[in-house]
Amino acid sequence: ADDLALLARLNDFNVGALGDDTPILFGLRGAGVVKDHSSGGVVLIDQRPDHVVPRCTIGVWHRREGKVSVFPGSTVPNQAAVAKFKADGSAGNLLATGLYNYVCGPHITSRTTPGCFLLRNPDMSKRVVVVRRSTNDLSYQKTDVVDRCAPGDNIHPTFFSNGAGFSSLGCQTVTGSFKDGVHSGPWAAFRKA
Repeated sequence: ADDLALLARLNDFNVGALGDDTPILFGLRGAGVVKDHSSGGVVLIDQRPDHVVPRCTIGVWHRREGKVSVFPGSTVPNQAAVAKFKADGSAGNLLATGLYNYVCGPHITSRTTPGCFLLRNPDMSKRVVVVRRSTNDLSYQKTDVVDRCAPGDNIHPTFFSNGAGFSSLGCQTVTGSFKDGVHSGPWAAFRKA
């Protein structure tokens, strides 16, 4: 919790304005979970995202209690989405570092997944943010296109019950699934936290 408070302060993220009882959802790109919150202390490892398997950490920070819960996930689009943007200019984006407000609701693609966290305004319109897009290769660099848009980058399950892969055009994902009306895996525990 102290490390997250330091990161918020160094990035000028005014988390205090959200209130002490508002859970802060966070994503740490390229940080793998070695030891999670259930075992007494969180240990993360530095690892480069590969757009194939989840190699990031998604978590919940309860500021008043100084409690942090962490879950395996991804903060990058999957490989197919990166390739699709390079090929035809659709899909595939990398959400910039920032402090974003989410609302609860259904993530809608070819399927509807209720109980997700949507990057939307209170009126449910998509929130305008800044993302990166790669037009010349399959990796993101500082020189890639910066796009001010409303991509609808939500937080939802990976749709895989293990760390084998993830479904994302730019959304953040937590390992787990939603099937037959049931949330499962770390995704279910993340929602509870």
